Amino acid sequence: MTEQTLSFRSPFADGTSVGVAIEVPSPYCEWLRELRERLGDGADAEIIPPHITLVPR
Repeated sequence: MTEQTLSFRSPFADGTSVGVAIEVPSPYCEWLRELRERLGDGADAEIIPPHITLVPR
């Protein structure tokens, strides 16, 4: 992951919450990035690498 931190108010909780982002390893990372670009989601693909996000329910 990059050193850049994105901060936002969670839509899942009223107040502060904690989420965990897990980086997707190669070769799946490259495959997912290419898929996102082909499906038209390429703008964020340059900034946010493929990952799995866990948020509280």
